[in-house]
Amino acid sequence: MIKIVSLILFSFNYRANAYGFKPGEAWVGVHDTAFVMYTEDAGADWIYIDPNTLFGFFDLFFIDSLKGWSGGMAGEIRHTEDGGMTWQRQVIGDTKWISRIQFLDPLHGYASAGDAIVKVTSDGGNTWTRVFTPFTGVDFYGIHFIDTLKGFICSGLPTIMGTPAYLAKSIDGGITWDTLFSAPGYDFFDLWFFDEQNGIVVGGEDDTLTWGPVIFKTTDAGNTWDTITPPGYYLRALHFVSQNTGWACGMFGTIIKTTDGGNTWTLQSTGVSGTLFDIDFMDSLHGIASGQDAILFTDDGGDTWNQVSIEERGNTRTELCTGIPSIISVEGLKKYRGAKLSIYTESGKKVDFNSLKQGIYFINYRKAKTKIIILK
Repeated sequence: MIKIVSLILFSFNYRANAYGFKPGEAWVGVHDTAFVMYTEDAGADWIYIDPNTLFGFFDLFFIDSLKGWSGGMAGEIRHTEDGGMTWQRQVIGDTKWISRIQFLDPLHGYASAGDAIVKVTSDGGNTWTRVFTPFTGVDFYGIHFIDTLKGFICSGLPTIMGTPAYLAKSIDGGITWDTLFSAPGYDFFDLWFFDEQNGIVVGGEDDTLTWGPVIFKTTDAGNTWDTITPPGYYLRALHFVSQNTGWACGMFGTIIKTTDGGNTWTLQSTGVSGTLFDIDFMDSLHGIASGQDAILFTDDGGDTWNQVSIEERGNTRTELCTGIPSIISVEGLKKYRGAKLSIYTESGKKVDFNSLKQGIYFINYRKAKTKIIILK
């Protein structure tokens, strides 16, 4: 039990990142503590920002140096207009999570979500339309629009084997979706379309024994697909800076690069063993990747990746920042019942004391938020 608790407390998932608009500038969203981290010197120094939320991040997207959006647990979308220093909630609660978020301009935005839901806005996120798609039993992950009408989305279900991966297309701004491609035996996690004819989707084999990576590529608007087996493992994110040059990242520290539009891929050395969930580049040289207990920067296109030091371990909100022990029994927590204490599950559902059982929760107490482990 002690070893399991130590792993939970001292390993962090840096699930979301966005490279900025000058070399060295980047934002990272922390899934565990719901912090946003900002750097201007490629991770040598960090500013830790509390966006005033309990719900960890899955994606960050900035359209310029000031305006950005985040997506995370409980379907929460937040927005910043000051470079990430402050965040305002735009929507929460109508899906279990936001996987990816993309804006084409300050008004038109799109988000993929759990439960086969898509979110669409045309006013900068002041209002979001929840779109129910005809797919069942899948979660959407990657989303990519090439203009305000035409977009693509992909799905997977990594915790349950046997569900096909889907890639779907919309031609009306995300309101309706039709299947473009289905691949039994795989999970899809991210995609990139250069135009309506040429696109790439990445994922992995739906088999926890191999964790094999897979890439599918089309050059005829999805009528046919070439199967590409790259080096590395199960791929979780994809980013291109041109029609030829792009990167993907995934399990066991995998980062791969292509310089021929995705036909061939080269494995890059990262020096980390955990899953890398997100990757983003400013140009052909400057990029960031992040994941399980690791944030990596490159300034040479990935020929070398440098893991940066992170103060999160020594300044974590899983410790006693609320005055409540981070490991506590139900009975021990009951003495705080009369205080202004809110308790949430990891998925964002609010619970009361009578429903508590052994597990991991988030609490909001005296304007501080932290993760706790409750032992029966």
